[in-house]
Amino acid sequence: MNFKTVLNEKAVSTYLLNAHLNINKDVDVNIESASFIVHWSLDIDEREWGIKDISANVVDVSGTVCWYVTNDELNETDIAEIKAAGGVLYNNDNWEGEFHLPADWQSSLTSNIELSNGNACYPTDIEIDFKAKTYIIS
Repeated sequence: MNFKTVLNEKAVSTYLLNAHLNINKDVDVNIESASFIVHWSLDIDEREWGIKDISANVVDVSGTVCWYVTNDELNETDIAEIKAAGGVLYNNDNWEGEFHLPADWQSSLTSNIELSNGNACYPTDIEIDFKAKTYIIS
């Protein structure tokens, strides 16, 4: 059985976005919005005597993180790094950019979806480690 679940920014945790964007670690890079689509399957290993195993497996993940940096107290080096990361200045207030999850990034766990909320089974969040270039669906 195949399923598709959409996770929004409330279900997204990010680590070391600055490092991935090559922006100084002291610059506060904020997440404006995020949306990820998780394609996953529920596989049943059945026997004549019953069910041996039920497993949920991530098939594919795609999505975008929209980030911003407030245009306060940035020096020329910070601005150059933000521009190099694809940041664009809007209304002289914020630098904004997008990160799209590359297809070659790997999930560090391929089967981490567990029963939750009683007997329900579905992905509830995604953790993205920008330094390790991995993500965890749980």
